[in-house]
Amino acid sequence: MIPKYLYESLPLLYLAAGLIALNMLSHSAGTLAGLILIIAGSLVSYWRYSHRIGRRAA
Repeated sequence: MIPKYLYESLPLLYLAAGLIALNMLSHSAGTLAGLILIIAGSLVSYWRYSHRIGRRAA
């Protein structure tokens, strides 16, 4: 099991890695990897947010 602080920061790390990949890698594979990381970070953040809001309402 990973520590809570690392678990909570993973979506931000995905987003940051995606932005770095988009800016630093000029190849199309780097662009694709950057976009995938940004989408993954956004989705994980959204899923966590919606799950936590749903818990609060129940």
